Amino acid sequence: NRVIRRVQENRPKLSIKFGLEADFHPGTEEFVREFLGRHEFDYVIGSVHYLGDWGFDHPDHQERFQKTDLYEIYRQYFDLVRRMAQTGLYDIVGHPDVIKKFGYRPDRAYDDLLRVALEAVAKAGMALDVNTSGLRYPCREIYPSRRMLEIARELGIPVTLGSDAHRPEHVGADFDKAVALLKSIGYESIQKYTGRRSEPVELGK
Repeated sequence: NRVIRRVQENRPKLSIKFGLEADFHPGTEEFVREFLGRHEFDYVIGSVHYLGDWGFDHPDHQERFQKTDLYEIYRQYFDLVRRMAQTGLYDIVGHPDVIKKFGYRPDRAYDDLLRVALEAVAKAGMALDVNTSGLRYPCREIYPSRRMLEIARELGIPVTLGSDAHRPEHVGADFDKAVALLKSIGYESIQKYTGRRSEPVELGK
């Protein structure tokens, strides 16, 4: 926190935020609540990376996708997104359909799973992270999918932009594609956060 505040003071012309991505693990809600209360974050991203003990987004752990019904895997994932939203602990859903990262998808529609999760997100007042990093992985698609964004738009869920940059060259990567996607669906703004309060910013500004 002190490091971030010092950088903010030294670079007043830059918009530098103090944010956190926090995994959702059922049963750890009070630990997360207490931790968040000790820091003055500008935003908190909630993400699901585990189904039980399975870190499904790790490239070395893909075998379960090949051994389990994919619709059931997706059901478990989006149920965790729903439960995460219901905690009220987070501001943004990180890479909302990262379960597709390695290109494994059910052979039938799963709009029902998306809608139940997104209704909880809408009720919690959260935004979706429109994350371009999916374009760098086997799914070759922005998180979330166009269909998920269409349902989110219908439910009035706002969005943010992210590139999940683990390298400098990935900062802001493919934002032009994300903006084009959002505009084609009808979004006119994204959210920016300060002190865990958000306000819209017109797309393209």
